[in-house]
Order: sequence, then C-alpha cells, then structure tokens
Amino acid sequence: MITLLLAEDAPIIRTALRSMFENMEGISVLGDSPISQMVETVRKLRPSIIVLSSINPQPSHLPLIRAISELPQRSAVMYLSRYKHASFLREFFRNRGAACILDRASVETLSMAIRRVAAGRHYVDPDVSDEIVLALVGDIGRPRRVLSRQEEGVLRLIASGHTHKDIARTMGISPTTVETYSGRIRKKLDLKERSDLVRMP
Repeated sequence: MITLLLAEDAPIIRTALRSMFENMEGISVLGDSPISQMVETVRKLRPSIIVLSSINPQPSHLPLIRAISELPQRSAVMYLSRYKHASFLREFFRNRGAACILDRASVETLSMAIRRVAAGRHYVDPDVSDEIVLALVGDIGRPRRVLSRQEEGVLRLIASGHTHKDIARTMGISPTTVETYSGRIRKKLDLKERSDLVRMP
C-alpha cells in the first residue's frame, strides 16, 4: 500500500485532493496539513509520499522539501502546481524532490506518477517544456553545448550587452556575419528575440 500525506494551504483544495486520491486503488491517504506544518506531520505519520500542492511554486518550500529528504523514513516529495518555473524546478530537484506534475494532469497521470515515485524513480510532467527540462541539469548543462565556438563567442558578447558592430570589431568579422550567428543562436536555443540572448546566464 502506498501511503500519502497531502500538503496544501487551502483547506478546500486539501479536501478535494483527499477525495481524489482516496479513490485510487492501492493508495492510502494518511492525512493532510498546511505546507508550513508538513515536516512535523511527516515525522508523525511517516508517509511514503508527500503530495505538495501549491498554485505558484514558492522558494520558501525548498528548505521544507530538503528537511523531509533528510528524515529517517525517506519520504518522497511530489510537487503539484499550476506553473512551471525553471529556476524553482531546478532547485526542487537539487533539494531531492521526486516529481513535478502540473495541476491540469489527468487522474491517470497522477496515479502513474505516484506509483513511479513509490518505486524509487522520478517523474516530470510531459507538458514541462524543453526549456524547463534543460534548466533541471543546471546552467552548465544549458544548450550552449550545441553551439559552435564562434557562436558561443558571439553569445557571450551579446549577453554582455555589446552591439553587433562592437562584436564584429572584437572578433574580426563583419556585422553581417554577426547577425547570421545571432540568428543561428536564437534558432538553436529556441529564443524569439535578441533581448532573450541578453538575459542568458
């Protein structure tokens, strides 16, 4: 039997989630609690999985997830949310989170994800974009690896705020070539605007 604890700040949502999960075969809901109290509740109830539900991911949840991962019973944390923020998800998995599911997922998907996590595996919602998946491996693993050395050089200079003319002078190439490299970079990294390159880490 897979045992669950539901952590959600809104009582009405906790009640709805409890009703849904209690109807899943092979799953037992041990209890529910506000998010701020979930570590203490995990210590008491010792569930195999905590379903942490929050409309918007909060950085304040990360220390709680880490604390749960360090408890003797090794309960796994699944995050159920409406939004998919790259920086939060990267830190969620770094803090030993087990799964991320968007709240529009079907009951069948939730059930499958729970069983996957119960088996000691991870799960990431299929609707999470490529940008998010790449963020999970950290900045070192960002898709710059797909760029040529010249393109990487152009990217660094663009990200530093240099104009195409500045880059052309620095690299000894024409402004037209810089524009060509810039277009290739945006295509390879799936970025729509030049301003997106400036925001790259």
